[in-house]
Amino acid sequence: MRIRKFSIFLFLLFTLFFSLYKGPVKLTLEEILNGSPIFWQVRLPRTVHALIVGASLAISGSVLQAVFRNPLAEPYFLGISSGAAVGAAISTLLKTNWSLELTSFIGAILSFLLVYKVSVYNGFLSTERLLLSGIGVSAFLSALIGFLLYFKGNDFHGLLFWLWGNLGISSWNNIIRITPVLVISSIFILRYSQELNLILWGDEHASQMGVDSIKIKKELVILSSLLAAVSVSSSGIIGFVGLVIPHMVRLVISPDHRKLLPFSALLGGSFLLFTDTMARILIPPIEIPVGIITALLGSPFFIYLLIRGKNNASS
Repeated sequence: MRIRKFSIFLFLLFTLFFSLYKGPVKLTLEEILNGSPIFWQVRLPRTVHALIVGASLAISGSVLQAVFRNPLAEPYFLGISSGAAVGAAISTLLKTNWSLELTSFIGAILSFLLVYKVSVYNGFLSTERLLLSGIGVSAFLSALIGFLLYFKGNDFHGLLFWLWGNLGISSWNNIIRITPVLVISSIFILRYSQELNLILWGDEHASQMGVDSIKIKKELVILSSLLAAVSVSSSGIIGFVGLVIPHMVRLVISPDHRKLLPFSALLGGSFLLFTDTMARILIPPIEIPVGIITALLGSPFFIYLLIRGKNNASS
């Protein structure tokens, strides 16, 4: 177990050095120590930004999978990320960038409420319907985003790039703006680690243990949506981080949320940092949107989970 934990920290250190020193412009240690603007104003804030967003998406996915007891649940598939993107796009079109995070959060909540309402049948929430509704709403909102993009005129390509996931706009001001929300939300979620373990056994079992599962679920969904919304508002739609990372941590470390949540944050940040670095260096000087890289890596895993679930159901 210690070796596995150490390997995650080792991967984090590797991705840190990989991100900071790898790029289209080669930097020497002397240039960095002399205050190279490329390092201090471009690569370092981008590295910090990727770590924060990756950690937030991984925590959000971990919580949603536990709350809905669905291994495929994550912000990307439940319509939360697409709803946040619509809110951000509307804010950009109206040139109210000061409220970008707020409109993203409103869009995320409204989108998820729609998905939830469609998924409830005769007072019963079907996890299968929840996932299908999320995919359907996401498809509709993606089309809506495409429609809104045409109003951007000359900025069409730039906004499209952002919607695919783009950490190239990272700056210290952006990090200072989003970090308090992401950190505070994550801390509140971590406080519910033990309750999440009980909720996995069912609402009835949680109630017998003195846990108000309905209230806690609502709070956790709101906090998870907030994490996803603020991440989308600052970096665009980045899928599959919240899906893949929690499963990897459950397999390598533990399904106990007291360990799962913090290690998902570490691995999620490292994973997004690694994929963002690859997006920068694969086809120089062209930069690939990081959301495309995470989708290429995460889609096979998504298909694997579907096949495994089908096999388990038939056995």
